[in-house]
Parts: sequence; C-alpha cells; structure tokens
Amino acid sequence: METDYITTMLSAPGRTAVHMARGKRIEAGIFRLSSCKYLVEATTLGGSKRARKTVEGDIHAARKCREELREQLLQGSLKSPGEVLTVESVIDYYVKNHYARTSRYAIGSGKAIVRTLKEKFGGMDVADLSKGALSTFVFDLRNSGYANAGINPYIVTLRAAFQFCIDAGVLRIASPLAGFKVLKVQQGRKEIIPEAALKVFRENLPDFLRPILAFKELVPCRVLELLEIRMEQVDFEKRVIHLAKDQTKTEEDRDLPIPLVMMVHFERMKAWGSPWLFARTELRKDGTVVFHKLARNTISVEFRKVREAAGLPRAIVFRKLRHTVLSQWLRRYDIGLVSEVAGASPETLREYYDVVPVEAKVAAADGFAACHEHLTNTLTLSEGSRIAASA
Repeated sequence: METDYITTMLSAPGRTAVHMARGKRIEAGIFRLSSCKYLVEATTLGGSKRARKTVEGDIHAARKCREELREQLLQGSLKSPGEVLTVESVIDYYVKNHYARTSRYAIGSGKAIVRTLKEKFGGMDVADLSKGALSTFVFDLRNSGYANAGINPYIVTLRAAFQFCIDAGVLRIASPLAGFKVLKVQQGRKEIIPEAALKVFRENLPDFLRPILAFKELVPCRVLELLEIRMEQVDFEKRVIHLAKDQTKTEEDRDLPIPLVMMVHFERMKAWGSPWLFARTELRKDGTVVFHKLARNTISVEFRKVREAAGLPRAIVFRKLRHTVLSQWLRRYDIGLVSEVAGASPETLREYYDVVPVEAKVAAADGFAACHEHLTNTLTLSEGSRIAASA
C-alpha cells in the first residue's frame, strides 16, 4: 500500500518546504520510517517541485519508487515557468545529497571550496558554464598565488557536482566540464613509518587502540572504513570483511582479508556482543560490558600524545600506516590484487609508490588465499593473544 505526498513548491523567496516527520536517512531521497516502511523524496534541482511517497517493502522497492518520482518530475522541461537552473542549484544539490557527508567537507576545507565556487559561478545559468569560464577561474586562482595542488580541489568539486546530478537523474544534459582535466602536480613518493617508530606506538598506545593498530599494520585500509564496520559484516568462516559501497571512499563494494592472528580478538568481541568490530570496552561494576564506538579524533589525539612523548617527527601520523602497508604489499603482491583490496586504482599506486615487477610477486589470481598466507606468517599467535587480551 502506498500513500502519496506530492507537494509543488514555489521558487519565490521565503517559501519553505512543507515539514514532514522523517526517519533515518539511508541514502539520497530515502528515509527509513520502520523496518519495512520508507519515505521516498525527489526534487528538481531548483527546488520548485518536490514529490514524496511512503512505500512499504524493502530498500529495492524504495529505490524503484524514487526513480519513478524523478521521472514524473522530469517529464517535459527541467524548469518550471520563471525558474532559472543555476550552477548554484547544482552545487547545493550535490552538497546536500553527498558532499556534506565527506571527510573533506566535515573538517572545513570543503566548505571554503563550495563558498568560493558559489561566489564565482553561483548565479550563472548552467547553459552558460563552459570550459572557457573554468579556465578563466583557474587563471585567476593562479594569479592569486595558488599552486596547481591547491587549484585542483576546485576543479574536482565542480566536475563532481555536475556528474553527481547527471547520475542521479536530476540533470539531463551533458556535463559542460567533461574532459576538463586536473592540473599536473609533481608528486613525491608516499612516506612510510619506520619500524622503530611502529614499535614505540605498539608499546605505548592505550590498550583499546592496539587491535586497530595491529590490523592497520597488516591490511592497507582506510581508518574511516574500519571505524564503521559492524559485526554482521564479518564472515568469520572465510575470514573476510565485507564493506558496503556507502562505507568506502570509492563508493564501491569491497572485501578486506582478516589476518589469522586478529581472529582471536574479533571472536572475543563477537562473543561479548559488540556491535562494532573495533570498539572501546568498559567493564562496569555489575559485571556488564559496554562498548563505545571509536572516533577518528580519539585515535589521532592518542597517536599524537605518544609521538610527542617519544620525540618522533610530526610527519608521522596514523593515516600513514596505510602508506607503509601499501609499500610492503606492492613488494609482494600483484598490483591488481593490491588495487582490489586497498580501493586504489593501479594508476594511483604507480604514481605514489615503487612497484616491483610482477614476476617477483604473488599473482592476483591467488586472491585472498595469498593474502591470508602472508598475513598468517606476519605475526605469531602469541602476539595475536596479546592483542585480544588488550581489549
């Protein structure tokens, strides 16, 4: 059974959307109201038209309904009478439905990029935006003292905004910026953390951070991906973690191998009833165990405390563990296998890392079996027990 909530919005200043109670946001335009009931919403770019429906069923039914609503709104012209489709509306749609949830936007640098793009292109009609206009903008930034590395985020953000709207079906034109390439930047090789420094962190980090440190030393994954892993995503029999596309930077499903020595800790966390794979445990007076989700800021702060106390260089930061492990993997595995596990393109890996010839490495066809053999021999079982005991 479906209930229709169709609201046509006026684009006049001061008019706001009709308020509706919303559940948990699952993805763009889909909100979960209950276990099998969803609120589905679609809007035009300018916000002058909005359509909503409540749907009973699973997420696939909600997605199908969202596409149907978009088709209804997009029949005929994309614009309502008197509505001007501007670059600002494209940017706003992108920020609201995707960019605002990215780490770059959360830490503030993305907000500055969006603000600058709106100041430059905001009132421009999308039909007037061209590669020439963007080239002029790039020229102005360069004259203001920006290096190529500082200009590229503006190009990438604007291109991504148009492509996101096109992929979402709310903009039915070819991207005016398609083919506009980012500027060439002379890149150095990724820095790695020396073994002596890693030993300092193993010995001095708080006990609740040692499991995630051990995992990061063995598998080339991103820390934000690890913090969102829930216990139901772990296949204990095959020793594989399944990452959903909404958890990865590349927005693609991906699997991570689990080192054998980490299984002791993971099975213990599962037996205790932890909802997350990595969590801080608290034993209360009544004997119950409470689990606290790890935060990226907590890890960074504790890592910095140990680094400063040991007098290590400021360049040693937690995220460089991924660079260190990638360097090690590329000396042992085929670049195709490393690309699949790490979620990085072969082109990026070749640009930032030294790649050993294929003949000297394990073939990609061996897949996770090869990974498990390597990871099993990396740490001893006694060290695995120490990791589990430290939780």
